Amino acid sequence: MEVCIECNRYQKVACERLVCALFALNAADFTMIFGDLPPECRDWAYRILQLNGQQQSAQRQVMMEKEAISTNNNYKPCPPEVEKFEKVSVKASFSTYESARETTRSSEPQDYRKPTVHLAKNHVEQAAYIRNQMDLMRDFQKPERVNEAMANLHGMMCEGSFTLWNQFFDELLDEIYQILSTLSQSIRKKLAMRILQKMCTAQATKLFDSTEIAISKVLQCACTSEDNTMSVAAEDCLRILATHLPLPRIVQISRRILSQDDDDQRGVLILKMLTRMFQDIDVDELHMIVDDVAPCFVSAYDSTSSSVRKCAVFGLVALVQRVGMPRLETHLRKLNATKLNLIDLYVGRAKSSESGTSSN
Repeated sequence: MEVCIECNRYQKVACERLVCALFALNAADFTMIFGDLPPECRDWAYRILQLNGQQQSAQRQVMMEKEAISTNNNYKPCPPEVEKFEKVSVKASFSTYESARETTRSSEPQDYRKPTVHLAKNHVEQAAYIRNQMDLMRDFQKPERVNEAMANLHGMMCEGSFTLWNQFFDELLDEIYQILSTLSQSIRKKLAMRILQKMCTAQATKLFDSTEIAISKVLQCACTSEDNTMSVAAEDCLRILATHLPLPRIVQISRRILSQDDDDQRGVLILKMLTRMFQDIDVDELHMIVDDVAPCFVSAYDSTSSSVRKCAVFGLVALVQRVGMPRLETHLRKLNATKLNLIDLYVGRAKSSESGTSSN
């Protein structure tokens, strides 16, 4: 009897993991498929996803937000109200796992955000809901309300129920900019950056005219925050902006910041943004901008800041890997032999790592 109960538990855990994995694989198709299921099944699935997202937000702060939101390692079981297990004696390994699950449940707040999937096609109710949340976001005197409203809107975007972009995009963007500019340390600016990322991926063209403002706000937020993990969140946000907004504008803004700004932290963030962009964009596009960005990295290699020099090396290595050493030869001539040898060393390590991975 105990074996059967234990098997059922594992099956339930596996089902919950499967739901999270399906959503991570394709959120849009997941939403459409579950839209045809009975209401109780939909509520169960979205409750699991909602709870999973809350756990990930907490873990991203502890782990400096290095893991992607869709990872299955951050799985969290359904809360006690939805799923109750009968206590039985099982082997030690499972008992330890179950004990950890119970501890997690007891530490979680019981007031969970309600799913908003039903608002996707009901534009009247959706507009009223969004308006209410945006009104709460303006009340900077009550940071907890601002944070709750941002969490609700971010949840809508994750669920695919935020569809009134034309009506609310500009107003919401202005609110996000204001939040990123505020000096309040109680407002979750990392959550504001995640909303900005969702807005950029969903409606990139609407951000074209404010590309420089978006980058400047993220840089300002990262450089003025007392949170040491804010820079990690800013790096993720800048990467999305760089790969979705006009490439010439990204290059132009980056060159100006690197040449005119003496703030090492801002320089590091821009260099990291460009390096990650080198890895994401098409190689033909990269060839077009090499002559514009390579000099920035060569100049940064002479910086007095070790952090800036390190980012410059990684950026040059990324360029060599994508476009080849001959394409960069004209720019690398300005470096002395020691610096060139260091770049060759890192390029060789990268190639060895890639060949080792492919052989496995």
